[in-house]
Amino acid sequence: MKDPKSIKARDPVLVPKPALKPKPASASSDGIAFSDGPMLEWKLINDGRGMRVDIIGDMDATLRKQWKTLLVETASNDIKKIEFNMTDASSVSLAGLGMLLLLRERKGSSKDAISLLNCTPKVMELLSWCGMEKYFTVVPVHKR
Repeated sequence: MKDPKSIKARDPVLVPKPALKPKPASASSDGIAFSDGPMLEWKLINDGRGMRVDIIGDMDATLRKQWKTLLVETASNDIKKIEFNMTDASSVSLAGLGMLLLLRERKGSSKDAISLLNCTPKVMELLSWCGMEKYFTVVPVHKR
């Protein structure tokens, strides 16, 4: 064991903390809660016949709990069209693809009923490699 006097002090290493983001509006809480990981935000649109889901951060296994809440809360709704806003989705893992396919299966939806909108080039490439255009309407980010 080294003599404590012989150990040199090092400069502290500062590790930046991720920005805190609010949890989904549909999460049940009395006040605003914050999360430092990926998250989902969803709301009903078109008089309750549709739903828009914003995916923020990586669409991966860390979203499973929120995804389950989404499935449970929308199970009894007569939602005909689901739009996923992928603008802030930095990546999609195989678990994320599985969650999308599970939603499609549970809702008994056709390709046109579920849209993946504003996909970044990175996400578009992955969806194309996996053949997801066969199961979903996939739309890239619109360039201005």
